[in-house]
Amino acid sequence: MRPWVTPETISVDSTKRSREPEVVELRPAYAWDCPECGRGHFFSALVPEYSADEAEDLLDEYDIEPGDGGYFVSVPDEVECSDCGAKFPTELYRAIGPKEGDDQ
Repeated sequence: MRPWVTPETISVDSTKRSREPEVVELRPAYAWDCPECGRGHFFSALVPEYSADEAEDLLDEYDIEPGDGGYFVSVPDEVECSDCGAKFPTELYRAIGPKEGDDQ
């Protein structure tokens, strides 16, 4: 057993078993690996808050139907490795669809 784990920290309160499980909030994040030194990085992304009018304008601008779900996130244009100090421009990973400017 690890020295920092005690029976008190791993015991389960039987009263919690019958209650609804606690819900946790998932937050968007981004990850990248440094091409120079190989170190992996993981950061929380910023989720800007918009007024109702701003949100409506964004939905129109990106041709998103209200109620489709999702959110806008803010990520950096450039990252710097905290290990070796190398800086790199960024590009968002796209799982679906062509990148802007790609031949279709």
